[in-house]
Amino acid sequence: MNYLITGGEFNNKGAEAMTLTAIKNIYENDKNARIYMFMGIVRPPFELIVPLAYVHVPHWMFLKLSGKSLKGYIWVCIKDVIKAFLPGYSNRPDSIKRSLAILKSIDFCIDVSGYAFGSKWSDEHNRNWLDWLAIAVKFSKSTYLMPQSFGPIEFEGDDIPDLARQVFSKCKHIYAREKTGLECLNKLGVECIRMPDSVLLEKDFVAPLIIRNYGQYEETIKLARDRNVAIIPNRRLMDFGGIEYDKLMNFYFEVIDRLCAQYDIYLVAHAGEDLEICRVIKERYVRVDSVRLIDHVMFSFNYEMFVKKMDFIIASRYHSIIHAYKEHTPAVILGWSDKYSGVAEDVCQQNYLIDISEYDRALNIVEKMRENYESESTVIRERTKMLQEQSCYDFLKG
Repeated sequence: MNYLITGGEFNNKGAEAMTLTAIKNIYENDKNARIYMFMGIVRPPFELIVPLAYVHVPHWMFLKLSGKSLKGYIWVCIKDVIKAFLPGYSNRPDSIKRSLAILKSIDFCIDVSGYAFGSKWSDEHNRNWLDWLAIAVKFSKSTYLMPQSFGPIEFEGDDIPDLARQVFSKCKHIYAREKTGLECLNKLGVECIRMPDSVLLEKDFVAPLIIRNYGQYEETIKLARDRNVAIIPNRRLMDFGGIEYDKLMNFYFEVIDRLCAQYDIYLVAHAGEDLEICRVIKERYVRVDSVRLIDHVMFSFNYEMFVKKMDFIIASRYHSIIHAYKEHTPAVILGWSDKYSGVAEDVCQQNYLIDISEYDRALNIVEKMRENYESESTVIRERTKMLQEQSCYDFLKG
């Protein structure tokens, strides 16, 4: 069988985890699977047991397949045609013919976008994502949108909602991670199913099952103490969440001042764009040995093994929280969209969502976690076990 994975990548660690989860489930059910992704994504920095192949869709072909007029893109089309006759380019006629043949052979399209549709993003972003999805839907026999976030849907015009209805109506199943996403799609007249995040639902530790020579990519970070807390920031708190940089940093400083005598504090970036925040925090505590900087972005599977050793985390990256919950590590959550409250609700952790505009209350929640992290870990363990009785990949069986 042929499978097309869309919305995945290996740069963002959350996307990496969702992509590996999809590949693992495909391979588990079909050892002869041929798995494709659209060309242009960052390639995996490790060798997979089941190799990935890539479908190249040049700009003019993308416009044509997604039903767009080529009229406004004449120069782009001309350049593409010229390149087609130059050696070494992937959009030569034979390559385009091969790409079309691959697209026509797709049995399942599996979209693993984490959060790609909603009015918090630009109109251009929404149209682009829907157009790529429209191409996948057009060619694949069945399209499944894995658990992801949707909404809000407060668009100014009707063109994006109309396009969304058109594309979504052709999908076999759509899974919404949060109730708010479910409600947004229902308002559009789109049927979908409530399902928690695919990484959280995965019972297995995925990496050794699909990464060849897994041991050479395994990273073990030695801990100096028994009591450990990780801080995982997210630049989008400022870009989309409306939190001022100084207020955010002061919150982190206050938390560290309160905890560093009792705990080793690890500053961890779950995405490359967050490394600078971690480095700035460490600069303030350059002479404090208990504040430790991990000065690189771990693979998602190495982060999962690392977070298992934490008493709790203070986190703002969605899948850094997902991996923590999967390993029954509690989290104090500082988020910027409904997806954070949704996953907290899934494991009965709503009381640990913080809003630093209520500064004293936010600090009190951290203190509450310090007192209760062991009992909260037990709650998360029980809830996760219950959630993992579900699967969003059952359609692959047989």
